[in-house]
Amino acid sequence: MKVSVVPNATDTKTREREVVDVLRAIRDGAVKRQIEQIRNRFELERQVFPNDISKAKEAVSALKRALAAVLWSGLFSERNNAALLQHSGILCADLDGLNGDLHETRARLLNSPYLRFLFLSPSGDGLKAGFRVLADNAKHHASFLAVEKHVLEVAGKKIDGQCKDVARMCFMSYDPELFDNPGAIEIAPLPEPKRPQLRVYDGEKPSKAQIREMLKFVPTNPGYEDWYRVPSMVGDALNDDDAIELLKEWSAEKKPGEYAEKLRHRLKDVHVGSLIHLAQKHGWKPKGAALSYAFVDLQTVTSQAVTWIEEPFLARGELHALMGLGGSYKGTLTLTWAAEFSRKGSTSFCFRPRILLIRRSNRYSKLPLPTCDSFTR
Repeated sequence: MKVSVVPNATDTKTREREVVDVLRAIRDGAVKRQIEQIRNRFELERQVFPNDISKAKEAVSALKRALAAVLWSGLFSERNNAALLQHSGILCADLDGLNGDLHETRARLLNSPYLRFLFLSPSGDGLKAGFRVLADNAKHHASFLAVEKHVLEVAGKKIDGQCKDVARMCFMSYDPELFDNPGAIEIAPLPEPKRPQLRVYDGEKPSKAQIREMLKFVPTNPGYEDWYRVPSMVGDALNDDDAIELLKEWSAEKKPGEYAEKLRHRLKDVHVGSLIHLAQKHGWKPKGAALSYAFVDLQTVTSQAVTWIEEPFLARGELHALMGLGGSYKGTLTLTWAAEFSRKGSTSFCFRPRILLIRRSNRYSKLPLPTCDSFTR
């Protein structure tokens, strides 16, 4: 079984390596000196900043990116999701920041019949777990869902969501206790969850001809964010074959595989109504009244009394947006509230201190915190 390897994190040129050779290199310490440097630096930063693991990750980031990396899910002509030549039947799951749970997590994963290999991450505080999956790129995301669910059930840990990318890089590491199981069995992919289609227009979805007309008005490269959504917009209204056909006409410089990738992982909040809006923004006008928006008369919307938990900060059953500059303790305040709400029975809702310092540029200003005696859930 062969996989692709890249020299470092910035290089997209790949070369072939046998899976057994890569695992042997990790076990025997082909990059031992580099890994020891990374782990020593990581541990030093952890001691200096024990409550902020991001500092340690940032400190070793450049050292990690200089390592060779493996694309465990197959052979690629280049490091790109759309450049897959042959799927390897392996999906590598990242479990980061295990810290004190690392040994227990490792022991639990070793009980999995689907586990192909398991070794320490470069920083030493996580694990790289390779699972046998269906060697089918079209089912790769479904296999990711199966692995994600399996790891959560077996080890009680959630894997990194970026592992769903078929061209996901995994940096070389060093682990003399690497686990290797060539006889691992294949985990069955889970069915893709059905996502509700949101509609902001009144009437049936536009036809293929109408969408082709709309795409003529949409810039082929209006910016990454817009391009990223267009395939999902078109895919919401048409079957995949028709959608990819029109998308290839719309932006010929894009590879069909990139469109297919976007259609397989449609954004749940993107729908054909967004395409209608985008096309109209650039000058498209619908013919007839088949595609019209549904408007709501605000005079028909009735107001409702607010049930306050803490006036005027927290309202029961409402969505809140907590905004502020970085370092202004939004997270601390939110977690404090969450901790108070999660307690059972009568809950004291008092903060100490009563004053929260808010950093604005190089100055600090005082913000009085909510005050109250108590409330009952």
